[in-house]
Amino acid sequence: MKIAAGIVSCEGYGNPDANDNLLNIYQQISNESNKKNVDLLCLPGGYLHARSRKDKEELAKSLVENAKNYKIAIAVGINVIDGRSKPVKSSKSRKSKKTTSSNNILAFAICWSPAERQNYHCWQQRSSTSSDYKTASNKKKETYREQRTLLVGDCSVEILLCGELFNRIICNNVIIRSSDIATVVDLVHNLYGFRATGSMKNLAKNGLTTLCSGHLKRHSGMKLRYDPKLGNGWVCNSSRDAEVHLEGPPRIELKIWDV
Repeated sequence: MKIAAGIVSCEGYGNPDANDNLLNIYQQISNESNKKNVDLLCLPGGYLHARSRKDKEELAKSLVENAKNYKIAIAVGINVIDGRSKPVKSSKSRKSKKTTSSNNILAFAICWSPAERQNYHCWQQRSSTSSDYKTASNKKKETYREQRTLLVGDCSVEILLCGELFNRIICNNVIIRSSDIATVVDLVHNLYGFRATGSMKNLAKNGLTTLCSGHLKRHSGMKLRYDPKLGNGWVCNSSRDAEVHLEGPPRIELKIWDV
């Protein structure tokens, strides 16, 4: 199975007015992925920003229709801005680089695969910190044990959204099902100062290849991958290389992983 995990620069991030351009770039990415026989294309949390949930559904349909044309499975992030989640203002300050979703968690993963009969999945981010599970409602905690697996060919890929790697209940539930999962992919909002490598290593140590896709201003950013180590432990197979480059803006660096 070939999984393309994209690093996307930050131009247009958080701005719904940039969606048309981002959809155009997405079509170019899909075309390049098709040329390289990619099975699953992954783009970051908040790749697109919708003004409402209705707008989110329209954007999701555009993503899925394009994927159907190429017969490539997708996992792409959409944030919803409805007055609680704000666009990121352009600034050179360190704080402006923290492009995480709001505490109200209006971040979604739009996932579709030609191997499934379902129209598409729209999975909402469940958790964003290592401790928010302590105050979560029982209804929210039930979602921590959901199977968010996308069937790609005859392989199951678990899709996580930015911050869910910190939630030990979510991660433990994935580990319990590790024998049925080929790979875990995390759709990260921002790779600047990324702090979840420990969780990626833990999943790898428990038998799960773990990849991520995210936003990053830096050229030739690290494309993270951790694999189980034969016998015990984990091994880092991360790389700065990319098989596909699009200058954009935004700039796209697409790493294609054999899993």
